[in-house]
Amino acid sequence: MRLLERLGKLCVVFGVCALATFFATSFGGGSLWQTFDPALAGTGSAGSPKAPYDLTRLEAVNETLKMIRDKYVDPDRVKPKEMLLSALNYVQRDVAQVIVLTDDPNEVTVRVETNEKKFRVDNIQGPWDVSARLREVFTFLQKNLRGSEVDLREVEYAACNGMLHTLDPHSVFLSPEAYKEMNLSTSGAFGGLGIVISIRDQMLTVMNPMPETPAGRAGLKRFDRIVKINNESTLNMPLDDAVRRLRGDPGTKVTVWVTRDGDGGWQGNKPFELTREQIKVRSVESRALEGGVGYVRLKQFQQSSFAELEAALDELRQKGPIKGLVLDLRGNPGGLLDQAARIADKFLADGVIVSTVGASEGREEKRAKGAGTEPAYPLVVLVSGTSASASEIVAGALKNQNRALIVGAQTFGKGSVQLVFPDITSEKAALKLTIAQYLTPGDVSIQGVGVVPDIELDPM
Repeated sequence: MRLLERLGKLCVVFGVCALATFFATSFGGGSLWQTFDPALAGTGSAGSPKAPYDLTRLEAVNETLKMIRDKYVDPDRVKPKEMLLSALNYVQRDVAQVIVLTDDPNEVTVRVETNEKKFRVDNIQGPWDVSARLREVFTFLQKNLRGSEVDLREVEYAACNGMLHTLDPHSVFLSPEAYKEMNLSTSGAFGGLGIVISIRDQMLTVMNPMPETPAGRAGLKRFDRIVKINNESTLNMPLDDAVRRLRGDPGTKVTVWVTRDGDGGWQGNKPFELTREQIKVRSVESRALEGGVGYVRLKQFQQSSFAELEAALDELRQKGPIKGLVLDLRGNPGGLLDQAARIADKFLADGVIVSTVGASEGREEKRAKGAGTEPAYPLVVLVSGTSASASEIVAGALKNQNRALIVGAQTFGKGSVQLVFPDITSEKAALKLTIAQYLTPGDVSIQGVGVVPDIELDPM
């Protein structure tokens, strides 16, 4: 299948930390880096006991190695020995019982509690040597970790992320939970309460209650402290755990116990019983400025972004003809590439929007079409140092085709394309792998450089 025909599955992501505020919880919280963070090994999550997991099958490792061999953007970056050592280092980092010693360049010593074993690393020549050696190491680990609280699935996930770490910072292995979070982040809709939460002063804190949501209607306010969720204290509760407890199916109930200081506050903890709803997070905000100029802010690129943009432009036109438009991409960390291409196409009648180039994918171009193009009114695009990835595609296409004036700061500079390969294991884990680089019109790569504004603004 051609690359640009699969753009619906392409997620061009720069950290996407700004998205966290809306997506890491059904109601907000944390950083979306957390959503895409490598699955960490350690104690198994609470819940029903999981079936015994056979590490030595290398289900996740072999699928990851196969995808790297077949799809990775730059085969020259694949260094098998480095991948093996990094995989072991990630296991050591995430599993307290495991220690890996690399004093000898020809072998490593793997230690679990008081048991240890040496493994050769001087004869690792190709990816399948990595697989063979990891099978030996996993056999040793499985024997000595059985009966502990370590989830062996997470051991293998950690090893996969160690291998991917040697390639680039954007290729990651996604645990089933992280994959679900990623899908929620790009859908813009999920069951929850409608608040943004974060850890502030070591306490779970409401950062922003969204209007017309269960939390907003109940009267929760910014800086309220959530001390209990149902009957469970949030003291030392990781943000991700709080997210999972607050999110849920629409129609289900959850009780949050809240403290509030200052005006309108109270002593002790006050319970709020809230019924979860389907929360839809808009990625587009708009308003009319003076003189027939419209303002549209695009916060990130999710599945509904193009439709939201069209609706915003129609709403602006109801107040009179659009004589000019400000498209605000400041702080936009990216998202879905197909949405970026469609939005750029909205303002371009012809020409190349973006080209993708990969070792296995070859070269492909996405070109603008004349149908549905906006009139050629003046267009200004606002960007910042945290405008990245998909937002750089839009800004770069509009700049290089002289359709818009770019104002602000030099953008982040993420010019790689990641494709998500879903359900690559029976556990429904996924792999996000860099398969191509993208070039703005004129074959300009913005990797590490970004889009340079026409008018540069220095922050005060």
